[in-house]
Amino acid sequence: MNILSIESSFDVCGTSLILNSKHVDTVETREPRIHSKSLAVYVNEVLRKNKTTIKDIDCIAVSVGPGSYTGLRIGVSLAKGLALPYNKPIHPIGSFDIARSQIAEKSNFSIAFHSHRNFVYHCFIDEKGSMSIPQICSIDKVVAKRIYGYNLNIISESINYTEINPSAKVLAEYALENSNIELPEINNISPIYLSISNED
Repeated sequence: MNILSIESSFDVCGTSLILNSKHVDTVETREPRIHSKSLAVYVNEVLRKNKTTIKDIDCIAVSVGPGSYTGLRIGVSLAKGLALPYNKPIHPIGSFDIARSQIAEKSNFSIAFHSHRNFVYHCFIDEKGSMSIPQICSIDKVVAKRIYGYNLNIISESINYTEINPSAKVLAEYALENSNIELPEINNISPIYLSISNED
């Protein structure tokens, strides 16, 4: 299985390559607002370095959020632009699914990513291991004893949480582990954008 991943959901801008079901390379950086100028360059670099083309790829994995509005739009558009000419499938993967795959615990915790000001993208994993519907809310609404997240220290240094970093490599490995699922039509793939509820 050959997989190219594209991660652009937050300040992470990167791509990773799996060839013959093994990770071979990742090119990524954590720098805000560089996706438009760097993401396609990174994809070209990782393919060229490993003497691979899109024709050789079986699937393109892309993060669909929630996350940065601009970053997600750029990442999904790039994935579609690469996939369509060669009729390659796209595996859209949510930010919460990627984070959860890196957490050993199975129940009773929250996942939260900084959105803006004191707002976060949030979901709760209950005692049965079921995930709540993702929402955007103020950090004060996240009351779980155990919180996993990303960039919450931007809101406050006093928030007690475990950092879970977005990663093109983790994205690619997640797609490999879930390569047997049925993928949607490319035209049905779009970023996940959340809006603030009236309560906030």
